[in-house]
Amino acid sequence: MAKSQVTTFYSYKGGSGRSMTLANVAWALASNDERVLAIDWDLEAPGLHRYFHPFLSDPDQGESKGLIDRVWDYIEQLGAQPDRKDRFKLADCSDIVQPLDLPLKGSGRLDFIGAGRQDEHYSHKVGGLDWNGFYQRFDGEAFINAILKWARNRYTHVLIVNRRRNGTPYRLPKGTPASSCIGSARVGPGLSI
Repeated sequence: MAKSQVTTFYSYKGGSGRSMTLANVAWALASNDERVLAIDWDLEAPGLHRYFHPFLSDPDQGESKGLIDRVWDYIEQLGAQPDRKDRFKLADCSDIVQPLDLPLKGSGRLDFIGAGRQDEHYSHKVGGLDWNGFYQRFDGEAFINAILKWARNRYTHVLIVNRRRNGTPYRLPKGTPASSCIGSARVGPGLSI
């Protein structure tokens, strides 16, 4: 298999179009026989699922586990397993991947990992997590990189939407093996890059 591409779509401001851009790029790649995984890492305001709405079995994400749920599962697993043996087994995200039922003619596919189950506990799961502790005490950077390694071994393209590149506690780890980053910023009324 050819080396996988990891691309992050980020900006410092909401409403810049990064989710829509990612959704369009993901569809175009899948339509050209690529295996694509789209990950909604915008935990502050997840919305990538809205662009995939007609093709998801759980369009509102009220039942589907996602990234924040996987982080909490990992922390709970480490709490129950102090020797940290097999600590990265939850990096295999096959059980939280949602395939999109796209009308594709070739061999391409588009799968999705949402930000997390959109229920009454979602904001607490995001806001209640000590992200610095996750990275420092729970080897969070290595865990996130293990998830990305898992994804790179299964997909030709891993596309990640993220509110900020490295400015928030739930950032992608420094040194994330991203092949490319696509950023956007408003530079004036009606103008963006």
